[in-house]
Amino acid sequence: MPAWVTPQNQAEGERRFRLGRPDIRLVTSKFDLPEFRLSKSPLFPDLPVALDSVELKPQIEQMAPVDRVEIVEWMHESAADNAITSARLAEYNRYSYIAGTCGDGYIPGVRVANISFQRVDGYTVSRNGYCNLLTPYGTFSVPLRGGRTVIQPDFLAWGGIKGTSWIQYYSQALQWVRLARTPITSDVGFISYGGIAAPHFFAQTPDEESERVRVTMRIASNKDQRIALAYRSPSNYTRVIDQQTLDLRQGENEISFIVASYPSVPVVALHSQPSNYTQTVLREYRAEAI
Repeated sequence: MPAWVTPQNQAEGERRFRLGRPDIRLVTSKFDLPEFRLSKSPLFPDLPVALDSVELKPQIEQMAPVDRVEIVEWMHESAADNAITSARLAEYNRYSYIAGTCGDGYIPGVRVANISFQRVDGYTVSRNGYCNLLTPYGTFSVPLRGGRTVIQPDFLAWGGIKGTSWIQYYSQALQWVRLARTPITSDVGFISYGGIAAPHFFAQTPDEESERVRVTMRIASNKDQRIALAYRSPSNYTRVIDQQTLDLRQGENEISFIVASYPSVPVVALHSQPSNYTQTVLREYRAEAI
Protein backbone atom coordinates (compact mmCIF):
# COMPACT_ATOMS: atom_id res chain seq x y z
CA MET A 1 0.00 0.00 0.00
CA PRO A 2 1.16 3.61 -0.56
CA ALA A 3 2.35 5.48 2.52
CA TRP A 4 -0.78 7.64 2.61
CA VAL A 5 -3.14 4.66 2.96
CA THR A 6 -4.35 3.88 6.48
CA PRO A 7 -6.81 1.15 7.47
CA GLN A 8 -9.37 3.86 8.28
CA ASN A 9 -9.23 5.86 5.03
CA GLN A 10 -8.98 2.66 2.96
CA ALA A 11 -12.15 1.26 4.56
CA GLU A 12 -14.04 4.55 4.25
CA GLY A 13 -12.77 5.03 0.70
CA GLU A 14 -14.07 1.61 -0.29
CA ARG A 15 -17.48 2.38 1.26
CA ARG A 16 -17.82 5.64 -0.68
CA PHE A 17 -16.25 4.39 -3.92
CA ARG A 18 -18.07 5.67 -7.03
CA LEU A 19 -17.32 4.98 -10.69
CA GLY A 20 -17.98 7.64 -13.29
CA ARG A 21 -19.40 6.82 -16.69
CA PRO A 22 -16.64 5.46 -18.94
CA ASP A 23 -15.67 7.23 -22.14
CA ILE A 24 -14.48 4.72 -24.76
CA ARG A 25 -12.61 5.98 -27.82
CA LEU A 26 -11.39 3.80 -30.68
CA VAL A 27 -7.74 4.76 -31.29
CA THR A 28 -7.30 2.44 -34.26
CA SER A 29 -9.27 -0.46 -35.72
CA LYS A 30 -6.04 -2.30 -36.56
CA PHE A 31 -5.01 -5.27 -34.43
CA ASP A 32 -1.49 -6.25 -35.46
CA LEU A 33 0.48 -8.57 -33.15
CA PRO A 34 3.94 -7.59 -34.48
CA GLU A 35 3.26 -3.99 -33.47
CA PHE A 36 2.63 -4.92 -29.83
CA ARG A 37 5.43 -5.25 -27.29
CA LEU A 38 4.50 -8.80 -26.33
CA SER A 39 6.96 -11.41 -25.09
CA LYS A 40 8.02 -14.55 -26.85
CA SER A 41 7.95 -17.75 -24.86
CA PRO A 42 11.17 -18.17 -22.84
CA LEU A 43 10.57 -21.92 -23.04
CA PHE A 44 10.24 -21.93 -26.84
CA PRO A 45 12.06 -18.81 -28.09
CA ASP A 46 11.91 -19.95 -31.72
CA LEU A 47 8.11 -19.77 -31.74
CA PRO A 48 6.44 -16.54 -32.89
CA VAL A 49 4.51 -14.20 -30.64
CA ALA A 50 0.93 -15.41 -30.18
CA LEU A 51 -2.00 -14.84 -27.83
CA ASP A 52 -3.78 -18.20 -28.10
CA SER A 53 -2.22 -21.62 -27.82
CA VAL A 54 -4.11 -22.89 -30.87
CA GLU A 55 -1.98 -20.61 -33.06
CA LEU A 56 1.26 -22.28 -31.96
CA LYS A 57 0.27 -25.92 -32.27
CA PRO A 58 1.05 -26.27 -36.04
CA GLN A 59 4.62 -25.00 -35.52
CA ILE A 60 5.13 -27.35 -32.55
CA GLU A 61 3.86 -30.29 -34.60
CA GLN A 62 6.48 -29.50 -37.24
CA MET A 63 9.25 -29.10 -34.66
CA ALA A 64 8.49 -32.45 -32.98
CA PRO A 65 6.33 -34.75 -35.13
CA VAL A 66 4.30 -37.49 -33.45
CA ASP A 67 6.17 -40.82 -33.52
CA ARG A 68 3.95 -42.72 -31.03
CA VAL A 69 7.10 -43.61 -29.06
CA GLU A 70 8.57 -40.46 -27.53
CA ILE A 71 6.13 -37.87 -28.91
CA VAL A 72 2.34 -38.21 -28.71
CA GLU A 73 -0.50 -35.78 -29.40
CA TRP A 74 -1.11 -34.50 -25.85
CA MET A 75 2.49 -33.25 -25.71
CA HIS A 76 1.78 -30.83 -28.59
CA GLU A 77 -1.25 -29.45 -26.76
CA SER A 78 0.67 -29.02 -23.53
CA ALA A 79 3.69 -27.49 -25.25
CA ALA A 80 1.47 -24.90 -26.98
CA ASP A 81 -0.30 -24.11 -23.70
CA ASN A 82 2.99 -23.74 -21.83
CA ALA A 83 4.45 -21.55 -24.57
CA ILE A 84 1.51 -19.14 -24.26
CA THR A 85 1.60 -19.28 -20.46
CA SER A 86 5.33 -18.62 -20.16
CA ALA A 87 5.10 -15.60 -22.49
CA ARG A 88 2.20 -14.02 -20.61
CA LEU A 89 3.86 -14.68 -17.24
CA ALA A 90 7.02 -12.95 -18.47
CA GLU A 91 4.95 -9.85 -19.27
CA TYR A 92 3.05 -9.75 -15.98
CA ASN A 93 6.06 -10.66 -13.87
CA ARG A 94 7.90 -7.54 -14.93
CA TYR A 95 5.57 -5.87 -12.42
CA SER A 96 4.84 -8.55 -9.83
CA TYR A 97 4.30 -12.31 -9.68
CA ILE A 98 1.85 -14.79 -11.17
CA ALA A 99 2.57 -18.52 -11.26
CA GLY A 100 1.22 -20.85 -13.94
CA THR A 101 1.69 -24.16 -15.67
CA CYS A 102 -0.13 -26.54 -18.03
CA GLY A 103 -0.10 -30.20 -18.97
CA ASP A 104 -1.84 -33.52 -18.59
CA GLY A 105 -3.62 -33.34 -15.27
CA TYR A 106 -3.41 -37.13 -14.87
CA ILE A 107 0.23 -37.99 -15.68
CA PRO A 108 2.53 -36.21 -14.92
CA GLY A 109 -0.09 -33.97 -13.29
CA VAL A 110 -0.47 -30.20 -13.05
CA ARG A 111 0.61 -28.36 -9.90
CA VAL A 112 1.77 -24.77 -9.37
CA ALA A 113 2.17 -22.67 -6.21
CA ASN A 114 -0.66 -23.78 -3.88
CA ILE A 115 -3.00 -25.40 -6.43
CA SER A 116 -3.18 -28.63 -8.39
CA PHE A 117 -5.62 -30.64 -10.47
CA GLN A 118 -7.13 -33.88 -9.23
CA ARG A 119 -5.21 -36.89 -10.52
CA VAL A 120 -7.90 -38.69 -12.49
CA ASP A 121 -7.76 -39.96 -16.06
CA GLY A 122 -9.22 -38.27 -19.10
CA TYR A 123 -12.01 -40.83 -19.37
CA THR A 124 -13.28 -39.77 -15.93
CA VAL A 125 -13.07 -36.09 -16.80
CA SER A 126 -14.94 -36.69 -20.06
CA ARG A 127 -17.63 -38.76 -18.32
CA ASN A 128 -18.13 -36.26 -15.47
CA GLY A 129 -17.82 -33.14 -17.60
CA TYR A 130 -15.50 -31.51 -15.05
CA CYS A 131 -12.47 -32.04 -12.83
CA ASN A 132 -11.57 -30.66 -9.42
CA LEU A 133 -8.97 -27.97 -8.79
CA LEU A 134 -7.42 -28.54 -5.36
CA THR A 135 -6.61 -25.41 -3.32
CA PRO A 136 -5.88 -24.54 0.33
CA TYR A 137 -9.54 -23.43 0.49
CA GLY A 138 -11.04 -26.68 -0.74
CA THR A 139 -11.87 -28.17 -4.12
CA PHE A 140 -13.53 -26.32 -6.98
CA SER A 141 -14.97 -28.01 -10.05
CA VAL A 142 -13.62 -26.78 -13.38
CA PRO A 143 -15.83 -27.53 -16.40
CA LEU A 144 -14.52 -29.48 -19.35
CA ARG A 145 -13.76 -27.05 -22.22
CA GLY A 146 -14.06 -24.13 -19.85
CA GLY A 147 -12.46 -22.31 -16.95
CA ARG A 148 -13.19 -21.30 -13.36
CA THR A 149 -11.89 -18.41 -11.29
CA VAL A 150 -11.34 -19.14 -7.58
CA ILE A 151 -11.59 -16.08 -5.33
CA GLN A 152 -11.03 -16.19 -1.58
CA PRO A 153 -10.29 -13.31 0.83
CA ASP A 154 -6.53 -13.49 0.21
CA PHE A 155 -6.33 -15.90 -2.70
CA LEU A 156 -6.78 -15.64 -6.49
CA ALA A 157 -6.47 -18.56 -8.88
CA TRP A 158 -7.88 -19.91 -12.13
CA GLY A 159 -8.12 -23.36 -13.67
CA GLY A 160 -9.02 -24.41 -17.19
CA ILE A 161 -9.59 -27.70 -19.00
CA LYS A 162 -9.23 -27.44 -22.76
CA GLY A 163 -10.17 -31.01 -23.58
CA THR A 164 -9.36 -34.70 -23.22
CA SER A 165 -7.52 -37.27 -25.32
CA TRP A 166 -8.00 -40.85 -24.18
CA ILE A 167 -6.32 -41.13 -20.78
CA GLN A 168 -4.98 -37.57 -20.83
CA TYR A 169 -6.76 -34.28 -20.14
CA TYR A 170 -5.35 -30.86 -20.98
CA SER A 171 -5.43 -28.61 -17.91
CA GLN A 172 -4.10 -25.15 -17.09
CA ALA A 173 -3.53 -23.59 -13.65
CA LEU A 174 -2.76 -19.97 -12.70
CA GLN A 175 -2.29 -18.31 -9.30
CA TRP A 176 -1.79 -14.57 -8.73
CA VAL A 177 0.72 -14.49 -5.87
CA ARG A 178 1.26 -10.70 -5.88
CA LEU A 179 -0.77 -8.23 -7.90
CA ALA A 180 0.86 -5.95 -10.45
CA ARG A 181 0.30 -2.31 -9.47
CA THR A 182 -0.53 0.61 -11.71
CA PRO A 183 0.91 2.29 -13.63
CA ILE A 184 1.14 -0.50 -16.22
CA THR A 185 3.06 0.96 -19.15
CA SER A 186 4.09 -2.09 -21.19
CA ASP A 187 1.91 -4.65 -22.94
CA VAL A 188 0.38 -7.49 -20.90
CA GLY A 189 -1.55 -10.07 -22.89
CA PHE A 190 -4.48 -12.07 -21.55
CA ILE A 191 -4.01 -15.83 -21.70
CA SER A 192 -6.24 -17.80 -24.05
CA TYR A 193 -6.22 -21.60 -24.43
CA GLY A 194 -8.07 -22.66 -27.57
CA GLY A 195 -10.53 -19.82 -27.05
CA ILE A 196 -10.89 -20.21 -23.27
CA ALA A 197 -9.95 -16.76 -21.92
CA ALA A 198 -8.40 -16.49 -18.47
CA PRO A 199 -8.91 -13.36 -16.34
CA HIS A 200 -6.26 -10.98 -15.05
CA PHE A 201 -5.93 -9.11 -11.76
CA PHE A 202 -4.20 -5.78 -11.09
CA ALA A 203 -3.90 -3.42 -8.13
CA GLN A 204 -5.37 -0.07 -9.18
CA THR A 205 -3.20 2.26 -7.11
CA PRO A 206 -3.68 6.06 -7.34
CA ASP A 207 -0.41 7.91 -7.81
CA GLU A 208 -1.22 10.15 -4.83
CA GLU A 209 -3.90 10.77 -2.24
CA SER A 210 -6.94 12.43 -3.78
CA GLU A 211 -10.73 12.49 -3.66
CA ARG A 212 -10.88 12.20 -7.46
CA VAL A 213 -8.79 9.98 -9.72
CA ARG A 214 -8.82 9.63 -13.48
CA VAL A 215 -8.38 6.03 -14.62
CA THR A 216 -7.08 5.49 -18.14
CA MET A 217 -6.72 2.15 -19.89
CA ARG A 218 -5.71 1.17 -23.38
CA ILE A 219 -7.01 -2.26 -24.34
CA ALA A 220 -6.55 -3.92 -27.73
CA SER A 221 -8.92 -6.62 -28.97
CA ASN A 222 -8.86 -8.68 -32.15
CA LYS A 223 -12.67 -8.42 -32.43
CA ASP A 224 -15.62 -6.64 -30.87
CA GLN A 225 -16.15 -7.94 -27.37
CA ARG A 226 -17.51 -7.24 -23.89
CA ILE A 227 -15.00 -7.25 -21.03
CA ALA A 228 -16.25 -7.47 -17.45
CA LEU A 229 -14.48 -5.43 -14.76
CA ALA A 230 -15.01 -5.95 -11.03
CA TYR A 231 -13.33 -3.73 -8.43
CA ARG A 232 -12.55 -5.78 -5.33
CA SER A 233 -11.29 -4.92 -1.87
CA PRO A 234 -7.54 -5.70 -1.57
CA SER A 235 -8.10 -6.82 2.03
CA ASN A 236 -10.88 -9.24 1.03
CA TYR A 237 -11.03 -10.16 -2.65
CA THR A 238 -14.49 -11.68 -2.26
CA ARG A 239 -15.96 -8.24 -1.61
CA VAL A 240 -16.94 -6.46 -4.84
CA ILE A 241 -16.89 -2.67 -4.35
CA ASP A 242 -18.23 -1.82 -7.81
CA GLN A 243 -18.30 -3.27 -11.31
CA GLN A 244 -18.87 -2.37 -14.93
CA THR A 245 -18.90 -3.97 -18.38
CA LEU A 246 -17.14 -2.33 -21.31
CA ASP A 247 -18.10 -2.79 -24.95
CA LEU A 248 -14.85 -2.79 -26.90
CA ARG A 249 -14.48 -2.60 -30.65
CA GLN A 250 -11.91 -4.40 -32.75
CA GLY A 251 -8.59 -2.62 -32.49
CA GLU A 252 -7.15 -0.44 -29.73
CA ASN A 253 -9.60 1.23 -27.36
CA GLU A 254 -8.84 4.01 -24.91
CA ILE A 255 -11.08 3.92 -21.83
CA SER A 256 -11.24 6.85 -19.41
CA PHE A 257 -13.41 7.44 -16.34
CA ILE A 258 -13.38 9.24 -13.01
CA VAL A 259 -13.36 7.50 -9.64
CA ALA A 260 -14.50 9.57 -6.66
CA SER A 261 -14.40 8.77 -2.97
CA TYR A 262 -13.87 10.32 0.45
CA PRO A 263 -11.54 10.87 2.27
CA SER A 264 -9.56 9.56 -0.71
CA VAL A 265 -9.86 7.11 -3.58
CA PRO A 266 -8.67 3.75 -2.21
CA VAL A 267 -6.48 1.08 -3.72
CA VAL A 268 -8.66 -1.60 -5.34
CA ALA A 269 -8.02 -4.94 -7.01
CA LEU A 270 -9.25 -4.97 -10.60
CA HIS A 271 -10.65 -8.30 -11.79
CA SER A 272 -10.83 -8.17 -15.59
CA GLN A 273 -12.45 -10.94 -17.64
CA PRO A 274 -12.39 -10.82 -21.46
CA SER A 275 -14.87 -12.72 -23.60
CA ASN A 276 -13.98 -16.21 -24.73
CA TYR A 277 -12.66 -16.59 -28.28
CA THR A 278 -11.08 -13.15 -28.20
CA GLN A 279 -7.46 -12.02 -28.07
CA THR A 280 -6.87 -9.15 -25.66
CA VAL A 281 -3.90 -6.99 -24.70
CA LEU A 282 -3.74 -4.44 -21.89
CA ARG A 283 -1.43 -1.79 -23.34
CA GLU A 284 -1.63 0.83 -20.59
CA TYR A 285 -3.33 1.32 -17.22
CA ARG A 286 -2.99 4.41 -15.05
CA ALA A 287 -4.77 5.88 -12.02
CA GLU A 288 -3.86 9.55 -11.64
CA ALA A 289 -5.08 12.10 -9.12
CA ILE A 290 -6.90 15.14 -10.51
